[in-house]
Amino acid sequence: MKPSTLTTQRRTESFDIAEHFQRYFAVSPATTTALKHEVYRLRYDVYCTEFNYEPQENFPDGMERDEYDSQALHVLVQHKTTGLAAGCTRLITTDPSNSAAPLPFEKYCKDSLNLDYLNELNLPRQCICEASRLSVSKNFRRRHGRDGKLETYYGNIESSEFGQHEQRTFPFISVSISLATTALTELTGRPYMFAMMEPSLPRLLHRIGYDFEQVGKTTDYHGKRAAYLQETNAVLQNLRPELRDLYYTIRESLGEFA
Repeated sequence: MKPSTLTTQRRTESFDIAEHFQRYFAVSPATTTALKHEVYRLRYDVYCTEFNYEPQENFPDGMERDEYDSQALHVLVQHKTTGLAAGCTRLITTDPSNSAAPLPFEKYCKDSLNLDYLNELNLPRQCICEASRLSVSKNFRRRHGRDGKLETYYGNIESSEFGQHEQRTFPFISVSISLATTALTELTGRPYMFAMMEPSLPRLLHRIGYDFEQVGKTTDYHGKRAAYLQETNAVLQNLRPELRDLYYTIRESLGEFA
């Protein structure tokens, strides 16, 4: 294949992914009380009801929250037709009134971290952040029941509600959330992002151009997880070409965080 042909193909793939995803989903900054409540309710469904990471009795209002939400930037992915919350994440910045205060991974997983290496990096506190609470609703995962219909928390969703073309975009919900966290690091000038992740997740994200550096040993924190570090510039350089238009579209939608 000629280089020019390959370039044209990549541009077409990039345009198609971004256009197709935007047809069904919107990625928005959750800055209002109503949108934050959508985020907290989705987190409750995933973290408390489905995976039991947090006790349900701690959140009688059905909204999972913690002390870091007040210093976090929240992102919500919504299905345009139904208005359902499809996914969410947050980016926690250091406390502007006390930048030395620990981020969650420093507070709860300190014993698992490679502190000698992190101290050697000597990253400025105003340039670091932590991504967490990445959640995708059961409604929008590829999972089928015995009768062949999509199985969800609310029961079987009829194919007439979510067509095959829509279902093909479901895997891009988690991709869009990852792109959103990267966009937030770029918009806020915090190019060093930490995250506690299951070891399998960095391997999956490597396929789309994300390379994380493991900076801690695996520990039990909402399941088996380890601390990883992502540098924004490296992601932007290595991001798969067919996802670049989607990234820039998401970054534009989150522009008010700049």
